[in-house]
Amino acid sequence: MNSETTPAISVIMSVYNSEQYLQESVDSILDQTFDDFEFIVTDDCSTDGSFEIIKSYAKKDKRIKYFRNSENIGLTKSLNLMLDIAKGKYIARMDSDDISMPERFSKQFDFMENNLEIGVLGTNIRFFGNYNADSDLPTSNNDLKAELLFRDIIMHPTVMIRRSVMDENNLRYDEDFRISQDFDLWSRMISFTEFANMPEILLKYRFVDSNLTNSTKTEYRESFLKKIFITQLKRLGINPSDEDIRFHIILASKKKISKIDDLSGIKLWLDKIAEKNKKKLFYDQAVIERVLSKYWFSACTNSTGFGLKTYFKYKNSQYINQYDPGLILKFRFLLKCMVVYERK
Repeated sequence: MNSETTPAISVIMSVYNSEQYLQESVDSILDQTFDDFEFIVTDDCSTDGSFEIIKSYAKKDKRIKYFRNSENIGLTKSLNLMLDIAKGKYIARMDSDDISMPERFSKQFDFMENNLEIGVLGTNIRFFGNYNADSDLPTSNNDLKAELLFRDIIMHPTVMIRRSVMDENNLRYDEDFRISQDFDLWSRMISFTEFANMPEILLKYRFVDSNLTNSTKTEYRESFLKKIFITQLKRLGINPSDEDIRFHIILASKKKISKIDDLSGIKLWLDKIAEKNKKKLFYDQAVIERVLSKYWFSACTNSTGFGLKTYFKYKNSQYINQYDPGLILKFRFLLKCMVVYERK
């Protein structure tokens, strides 16, 4: 990096008790084939050896700028502090336990330079640790915008963000969000820029179990999701009722449905979203209807306990021709409905 110019990329990483994985993560950034970046690292009052590791790296590589918070303030506030001092044209996120592929920055930088309409760029990821799989995420702006109505489809530690979009629109992470702060940010950035995912796997994402119990974690997460969904739905001119949000959470979380009436209510809720978008045209209509159809199929497959009633609700809906889950999934769905019917 030329000290007389601003770096092309500002990499921001918040660290808290990451001693076990930190070196591997930092090495993956310092070993990038693209080297025009500053690496901003904030230690959020770690109680292990994380801060000493950071300091030792900073002595050897002048691209590293490190800070230690005077008290533990959490990821969201730490990210905003780093955004305020970042000088790069682009902001790259990195987590302290993940591993970036060597050509990640080079490929993302070239993509952003050649696609000026894109403000947020993610990539596919390889999960490792307690879960091993490769992601296969949508890549186009229209698909990503529509999917974001239900789920976070931009993987936070993979993103490269055009800093001018954030600065010109006064966008930062909402510090009321202890989790899902990235999902909230994307849901607000939709109004100002376009999104893309690179199809390549450019980051290895370490999957570890949370210390929270599943029920506690789900309840806590849903409290934040409700705020995000309400913001997005209001943009379509919908002031959702508590029942509407309950249906939306069921769809987003792919929960099993306990009452056949809920399935009917979900169908009406999807219809309402589709009709509102026809007036607003915030989402590409063909894409949003395909996404709604996908979630309708998912809701039906989670309702096979009602037997053939569910199957005929699915078959008689207008969504059946807008999303094709494939022959195998359709056969499994019908078979499960028939098995319940035969038992009754």
